[in-house]
Amino acid sequence: MIEVRIRGAHGSGIDADEARKVHEAYRAALDRFQHLIREVELWFTDVNGPRGGVDKSCRAQLRLHPRGVLTAKSCRSSVLHAGRDACDKVKALLLRRMS
Repeated sequence: MIEVRIRGAHGSGIDADEARKVHEAYRAALDRFQHLIREVELWFTDVNGPRGGVDKSCRAQLRLHPRGVLTAKSCRSSVLHAGRDACDKVKALLLRRMS
């Protein structure tokens, strides 16, 4: 099973329920590739702070066996959407690398 580490900067707006949902999304999307993935790490930030807007950012990084790193970033209106969008992007990068 893939271990997903979630990090949120102060004020990033990620709560425990959203973190759980993002964690589940990454596991569901990437578990079949666990033999290729050493680690998954996610960083969430609130780009605009209290001003609002489409400003929740997620940077997803996969560290691969035996070496290599894939990184994708997404900015959306919510933490959950940014996390899932970054997941789709990093999965596409992984599939492209395998082909």
